Amino acid sequence: MADARRARAFALYDAAVAAASAANCVPGNLPAIPPKGRLILHIPAEETKTRKKDYVAELPVDVATQLRWYRANVIPLLAADPNGFLFVSKGGGRKTQETISQQITEALADHVGVHMTPHQFRHFAAILYLEAHPEDFETVRNLLGHGWSRTTSI
Repeated sequence: MADARRARAFALYDAAVAAASAANCVPGNLPAIPPKGRLILHIPAEETKTRKKDYVAELPVDVATQLRWYRANVIPLLAADPNGFLFVSKGGGRKTQETISQQITEALADHVGVHMTPHQFRHFAAILYLEAHPEDFETVRNLLGHGWSRTTSI
C-alpha cells in the first residue's frame, strides 16, 4: 500500500512539475512526442528555480498517454503548433507560469475540494514519500532541488 501511494505521489509530483514548469518549457524541453515509448521531460538548469541542476524525469505512462492525446487533439484546435509550447491559450499563444499555477490551484479546489498551489503540492508529495521512507531525506532533497539537507528538513 505504501509503495503504491509513494509511486502515485511521485507520478503526481512529476505531472505537477511538468505543468507548473510548462510556461518555461521551450519546445526542445518536451520535443515532438513519439507515438510510443518513453517520454522524457528535460528542463535545463537555467530554467529551474535554483538554476543549478537540470531537471530530467521520465513521465509516467498514463501522463505520457494524456500528453500525446493533448498534443494530437487539443493543441491543433487552439491554432498552435503541436510541437511547440505545451500549454497555450485559445489563440495559440503561450500561457504564463502564473496562469498555469492559478488554473491548477482552481482545478484542485473545484474537483478535489482542496486549496493547494503547485508549490504546496510538491511539498505534499515529499511528505508522502517521507512518511513511507522516513530515513530517506536525500531522495526528497534531490527531487525538491534543495542544495542543503537542512532546507529539506525544515
